[in-house]
This record gives sequence, structure tokens and C-alpha cells, in this order.
Amino acid sequence: MQVKNLSTTGTTEWETYWLSNPRWSGANGEADSPVFVVGPEDPKLIPYDPFTSTPDPRPGDHIKATEVLGVPNTPGTLQFEDDGITQFNIIVK
Repeated sequence: MQVKNLSTTGTTEWETYWLSNPRWSGANGEADSPVFVVGPEDPKLIPYDPFTSTPDPRPGDHIKATEVLGVPNTPGTLQFEDDGITQFNIIVK
């Protein structure tokens, strides 16, 4: 996944701690906290490089990370929020 700090002014870094705490909202109404899979063995996912190992991006910067999540085997949405404000969603069908 790649995320970008869309701010165009200042030198304030964008804190990315919230990227490590998504919420699962299933189409069937199931709410869950996805389980992070640490150190995956699948060579297709290597290098494993979580957001916790990246610097906080400054305005205009972007960062890339590989996060592996275990979610229920049903359609739903991964919701990424910062202090209760939705930043973006990933829909899983």
C-alpha cells in the first residue's frame, strides 16, 4: 500500500500510527479488528515492510509499506480512521 501526505504547506510530518489499526466492517454487519500477520512466509509478500518501520511523511511525501491482514472470509470494508475521522476505506468483495 502507498499513502501520501496531501498537505502542501509547512513541514509538519503526518503521523501514520493509525494505519496499523484498521477496523473491519462486514457486509453482514460483523465488526472486527483485523489480525496483523507478522513476518509472513509467502515469498510473494517479501519484503515485509510495515508502516511502523517507515518515517512519518512530510507534506508532498509518500511512503510504501506491506501490511498483511487476516479478515473474515466475507465481503466487507477495511476502514482506516484517525481519531474517529475516516481517512480511507478498502472494499473487499
